[in-house]
Amino acid sequence: MNTESEAQVLIVGAGPIGLTTGILLTLNGIPCRIIDKNNRIPSKEYFSRALGLHARTLEVFEDIGVIKNIMTKGRIINGIGFYVEGRRVTGVSFRELPTSYPFMLSIPQSDTESILEARLNELGVFVERQTELVDIVQSDLFVTAQIRLPDGFLQTQAYAFVVGTDGFRSKVRDLCNIPFDGSEYEESWLLAESYLSRDFPSDEANVVISKNSCFAVVPMPDGKTRVTGPDTSSMKDVDEVDLTLFDTALKEMGALANISYTDPEQVTRFRVHKRLARHYAKHRVFLAGDAAHVHSPGGGQGLNTGVLDAYNLVWRLNLVIKEQATFALMDDYEVERRHAGEVTVFGTDKAMQMLRSNRSAMSKSITNLVLPWLMKSNFGKQLAANMSQIFNHYRHNYTEQEQEYYNCSIQLGDPLLRVVPPIDVAGDPLKIQPNGKFTFLVFSAHMKKEALAVELKKLVAVAKNYQNFFRIILIADAPMQSIPDVELVFDKSRYIHNAFGMNEPGAYVCRPDGIIASRTKNANFEHVFDTFIQKSLRLRTNESSAMRESA
Repeated sequence: MNTESEAQVLIVGAGPIGLTTGILLTLNGIPCRIIDKNNRIPSKEYFSRALGLHARTLEVFEDIGVIKNIMTKGRIINGIGFYVEGRRVTGVSFRELPTSYPFMLSIPQSDTESILEARLNELGVFVERQTELVDIVQSDLFVTAQIRLPDGFLQTQAYAFVVGTDGFRSKVRDLCNIPFDGSEYEESWLLAESYLSRDFPSDEANVVISKNSCFAVVPMPDGKTRVTGPDTSSMKDVDEVDLTLFDTALKEMGALANISYTDPEQVTRFRVHKRLARHYAKHRVFLAGDAAHVHSPGGGQGLNTGVLDAYNLVWRLNLVIKEQATFALMDDYEVERRHAGEVTVFGTDKAMQMLRSNRSAMSKSITNLVLPWLMKSNFGKQLAANMSQIFNHYRHNYTEQEQEYYNCSIQLGDPLLRVVPPIDVAGDPLKIQPNGKFTFLVFSAHMKKEALAVELKKLVAVAKNYQNFFRIILIADAPMQSIPDVELVFDKSRYIHNAFGMNEPGAYVCRPDGIIASRTKNANFEHVFDTFIQKSLRLRTNESSAMRESA
């Protein structure tokens, strides 16, 4: 177990994002401490909250070693059905997504947190509950945190970094004086989890559009169903909600009018906000998850977006803490993830506007007529892809694209291409889990074996200095003898070469979070590697080792 004096990163908030951050740090060998002011233990207390895990999050959970337990607890949701005035009019499938997890997984947040916490404990780190952050003071080299322990004692401890994953009312964000821009939606939302008298498909989430509202109907692993949506009824200002009020309100709104509800797990009303932290970082303090962004629960994007915050942040912390990279590497966390948060907040807000009660009758009629056509078009596929987050990219942070030169769909800042081979090529030859490392993909592309072997040996020699966070994979279009420290993927059909636009020898570099950071058509792999190390990655050299000045 890490003691507070050993920890280099303090994580404030032990929800799913804080736990994921702790696991990623620990897997990278970075001692961390995770505190939470509450005494909520997920393995002993049921709470559903964030219910849907999408494909990209499941890929990350595979990377950190929890996917089997997550899959065991969850229910696979293969698509979304759309109902208008009680009749199913169209649907969208996740099954065609190019991922190992072409579905959404329905799983209560308490189960997700319990599995993540068990994994963290397995790695030797334990959550300190009823332990509250009181204050932080930053210097150039560390953050001094004042922490109130369960017995009331005020402890002062220095950390290299602090990560705030402490939710909507983030103390970390407040202590950094970071504005949380946005507003609260006019309508509150109703939510009930119970058995329904009407059977909906057990592997499909449903959007039920009524005369003046819209409700999501999501199957849960235990056989119950979550029904939730904005309350536009005459009872929208009644704070105390029970199943009778819930049923009456839905019938008034014309939603699920002929359905009864029994044995509820919970019935509640909650407020929905659209807010985005003006900054995701203040020098050595970083925000992730709901501390950085909150939005409509439509599409189940909140937890999933937060997991990708953690995935983007931790590999940077790893390199900076181990003095392999300059502090400047941290700047792009805000550049990339705040943009992602902005896209999510904007996108979910647009969806909310379409469903608001003050839409005109004509607008509602147009929506009901157009929806079936829209979902059967490419828009439906794009909706499934956007929800899954597997194509979320950072192209805006990469300017040198040279798109025509590669003649493929890939751009810098994209996630690593999920190669789906034709039917006569077995398996998925390029299913790569980063495991905290950069991946240097070498493409042989008709290169003579002798010359290729020479260049690879030179590459291995220079890469040995960075072997703790770099791996080399050769995509060979002809049989090759094994080379020490080089993984081999045989691409006899040149399918992978073509997908990556590599008709000449060259290389791609993939970041630890699965994002393509560099590419070139150059057979001098040693030079390509060195260029990436010194320029793109901003790794430390003898001439460049100073931390940036305080923000």
